[in-house]
Amino acid sequence: MKDVFHGYFTLGSVETKSLEDDSDLIVDANVLLHLYRLSEKTRESLLGVLEKFQKRIWIPNQVAFEFLENRPKLIMDQAKLLDDFMGRLRGNLETLTSPRSHPFLSENCLETLARAIDAACQEINNTRTEMEKGLQGDS
Repeated sequence: MKDVFHGYFTLGSVETKSLEDDSDLIVDANVLLHLYRLSEKTRESLLGVLEKFQKRIWIPNQVAFEFLENRPKLIMDQAKLLDDFMGRLRGNLETLTSPRSHPFLSENCLETLARAIDAACQEINNTRTEMEKGLQGDS
């Protein structure tokens, strides 16, 4: 059964090493586009895998075309998601600071939360800025 359905079985270290050393890697546009959707840590991990195959990666012409066609829209969509998320964070803070809204939080707690939200929004905004630089070209 293992010979017929080998995709369902975990490879041993010898088999994994053999794949890494001898196989070509063919990626599709979604693999490349996902680099813009992933966290930095996950993106670095994927790039590490791609780097192992750097001399044996094949990107078909159609894949390159789809990637280049869809990349600008994907970057802008991701930037909009970040903007929307920052808006929700700030909106939640506004709701909490309203004297009519439950739960009522102490001034100290609200100040701590406001600083945390400001820090998170600054980090998100930095990520957005870096992402938009991709519209001019990736390095």
